[in-house]
Amino acid sequence: MKKLLMASAANIAALTVATGAFAETRTIVMLQSLIGGAVFIGAPIHDGMVLAAEEINESGLLDGGMTLNLIVDDDATDRTQTLGLASWLGADPEVPVILGQTSGAVTLAGASVANDLGIPLITITNSLEVPDAGPWS
Repeated sequence: MKKLLMASAANIAALTVATGAFAETRTIVMLQSLIGGAVFIGAPIHDGMVLAAEEINESGLLDGGMTLNLIVDDDATDRTQTLGLASWLGADPEVPVILGQTSGAVTLAGASVANDLGIPLITITNSLEVPDAGPWS
């Protein structure tokens, strides 16, 4: 599992490089359920991604000395909170990608924002409706 998280984080970092100019630090936003009904999924994902980002930064895995700045916010398994957070964080030009939610209904809210903003949303939800929400989700 640890290798999968590291590989996923490295792939996401590569995506951030492809979506913008090289920079010393690249910001990635992660919205997960840290409270609410999906906390049993969101908390371990949060912990794994934080660990992966720390290990990537410490190892110098990314080219040119680039590091990851992982911003974590709690969607609280709530559609309204997800809409607000995704809109606010996704509008930041320093944020090239949002790592998305786990709960299907919450993820659909995030997908609608990602598609409106034209920012990639990468999620592990089991909702089959997310890819149909648009090209960015």
